[in-house]
Amino acid sequence: KMRTTTNILSLTLSGLLPKYGVRRAILSPGSRNTPLIIAISRNADMETRIVIDERSAAFVGLGMCAALGEPVALVCTSGTAPLNYSPAVAEAYYRNLPLVVITADRPRDRIDLLDSQTLRQPGIYNNYVKGSFDLNGLPPQAAARIMCDALITATSGRTGPVHINVPLDNPLGETAETDFPPEKMPYIKYVEAAPGKINMELPHGCRRVMVVAGFMRPDRAVQAQLARLAARPGVVVVAEHQANAAGIAAADAVFSLAEQLPAPEVLVTVGGSVTSGVMKKYLASVGGLHHISLGQGLPAADTYGSLAQIYDCDAAHGLEALEAALDAAGDTEYSRAWKEAATRCSVEASRFIDDAGWSALKAMKILSHALELSYPMGYALHLSNGMTVRYAQFVSFFNASDVSCNRGVSGIDGCTSTAIGAAMARPDMPVVLISGDMSAQYDMGALAIDGIPRGFKMVVLSNGGGNIFRHIATTRGLDELERCFATKLNFPAADVARTMGWHSYRATCADELQEVMGDFISDNTAPALLEIVTDGPADAAQYRKLFKFITENVKI
Repeated sequence: KMRTTTNILSLTLSGLLPKYGVRRAILSPGSRNTPLIIAISRNADMETRIVIDERSAAFVGLGMCAALGEPVALVCTSGTAPLNYSPAVAEAYYRNLPLVVITADRPRDRIDLLDSQTLRQPGIYNNYVKGSFDLNGLPPQAAARIMCDALITATSGRTGPVHINVPLDNPLGETAETDFPPEKMPYIKYVEAAPGKINMELPHGCRRVMVVAGFMRPDRAVQAQLARLAARPGVVVVAEHQANAAGIAAADAVFSLAEQLPAPEVLVTVGGSVTSGVMKKYLASVGGLHHISLGQGLPAADTYGSLAQIYDCDAAHGLEALEAALDAAGDTEYSRAWKEAATRCSVEASRFIDDAGWSALKAMKILSHALELSYPMGYALHLSNGMTVRYAQFVSFFNASDVSCNRGVSGIDGCTSTAIGAAMARPDMPVVLISGDMSAQYDMGALAIDGIPRGFKMVVLSNGGGNIFRHIATTRGLDELERCFATKLNFPAADVARTMGWHSYRATCADELQEVMGDFISDNTAPALLEIVTDGPADAAQYRKLFKFITENVKI
């Protein structure tokens, strides 16, 4: 223990600085930055210098940074003090010098109230820093992850200055005997790794690994590596369709049973975000989970609250390093239990859909089978956001050589235009878009784009609006559901497409869909749209029944 500030943000930042190679700080006296000065000056791993004038202080730090080739921190009070750093920050930006600019600030609710030494500090260096990081309003754990992200940004890749704005409130000078560094201070290890030179570190004795693949382009090396990992004892691979790799696809169903399965010890993520909210909620709840992120140029994306390591490398080499680091004695029972649960979920989901009445789920299964027969040489599948991408996890698209969905931000805007752009770029590859009616209506103007390939196929699941709102717990029980969320959309997709020169088809039951699929797929004289009409509330009810059915019939 040592006597230092009681301010947790200042303590945490002071503890993290040397872990990322920041061992020198230039401090300028002030009132608002008192906790930062106490924490950093009393940290035995930090060397500090006092320079009163912030303009000079920043250039002193710049000189140290340039001479030593190491990051240097600047610490000042609030108000006009940060503005005096600006010339040196700009110089550091154009010289690629990793200055870590730490500015004390008042809490956000005190800004613009004519309080002393207060101005709008977040983003003041935006044009001349690699990144701006404002800790206002963040709880300590979230703030600590942002600090890690800032320090990784400054010291990795093409180095450069970053700005960390720290809100501090009274009492500013309070000290106490406390553990330093804080016992539970998060630290995200960053490794900039060259291919073939990655020495991955796994927690000692780890025998249960889960690999989660988010959205990414098809990559044979990644696909092969994930397949090898999936065959290892003690390894479970989860890969939704848009990951374009083999693995557990029906994540919502499998993870709804996760509490009955052995928990992973290490989580390795590769690719972009995932769709399954059930999976994200479960992984965030696993105590002691050690999260390793693989990818290039990634921020500290701590989706599950357990990020421990970032390997800045291409996915294939990162997964190869993971395989090399695995203990040969993986927990066979762990991997067997998850794989069996996934298989049973898939079987029961298929049985439920086969026995169920007409619905969007039934339509998706008929579509997947028809596409498999129609495109034996492969095709590109695009999915709109909302329920379409969620329905898709319960059926197989065997010949789809590229599955894509706008999961970067997960908006419904532009799904049709995105698929059309892909078709224009790859005229040799058949492209099929499966869209919800709200997504289709939102991007209706895309149907009039000039030059859409004649073989482009668009399927619209028309069930009267935003069906996802009829499913999610937040909105499904509201009196305003139909009027304000699902909206009872009246969008005659087939008619609209016809007015824009498309060929259009329509199906209102399973038999009609089976009958029309052949003509729809073989029609290559113009872009073609197939409208599949189902009942929205019934679709939502059936989707919920599917999970109940799986829970009742899959015994772990």
